[in-house]
Amino acid sequence: MKTGFSELKSVPILKWMGMFVLSIIAALAMYAILRSTIVKFPSKEIFGALLSLIFLVTSAKMLGDLGIGLRQTLSGSETRVSTSIKTAVKYYALLFGVIVVTIGVLAGTDYLLSHFNILQKDALDKLIPESLPQTSYIATSLLGSPWRLVLFMFSACVLGPIGEELMFRRLFYVGLRHKYSFIASLALSSLFFGFFHGGGWFVASINGSILGYVYEKEKDLLAVIFLHSIINITAIAAGFTLLS
Repeated sequence: MKTGFSELKSVPILKWMGMFVLSIIAALAMYAILRSTIVKFPSKEIFGALLSLIFLVTSAKMLGDLGIGLRQTLSGSETRVSTSIKTAVKYYALLFGVIVVTIGVLAGTDYLLSHFNILQKDALDKLIPESLPQTSYIATSLLGSPWRLVLFMFSACVLGPIGEELMFRRLFYVGLRHKYSFIASLALSSLFFGFFHGGGWFVASINGSILGYVYEKEKDLLAVIFLHSIINITAIAAGFTLLS
């Protein structure tokens, strides 16, 4: 049985904001200590792993204060892991289909416009930089260090989705839904999620809106975590593909 968001406990938005800021400060402090002692080079994957871990611990603490266990939060009382995986795969298949159709439309538009000399050939390709930041990061920082690559993959595909979904969807989004409509809550949480990701804010906001929609519809946080992980795996695979 799906549970409405009005029945889910959450923390006040101001308290969430405070804990969110404190989590970032704690991650920065821990990263600074590591940089001054053990790690002698900048490492986005170490900071990302630290922040995701702190998000996980902070979220578990806030939920624990509400009398909600982490296991109950992730799976729900009547949700099987296999069901959550199937739900995530279903929505990913729909998303992948939309992406394929969009790419096909853009490619066809590019061909027609260039064929009739309306645009320079492959002009639409310039909408995507030749060297995406993620691709450059993989090439320059990760491929030469197996342990950094493993940590990056673990952080992006396991730890990150768990920590971020607990922090942004289970606590922030549910807190917003106690006060606002679905559309307003989805817009606010998605934009905040996007800005949290810095330079990739636009794509992250779109991803946040997709994840928020699935959470709203399915009320299954574990399915959203799996979907988040699959999306990240796809993005990383695309980065490696562009390198080859």
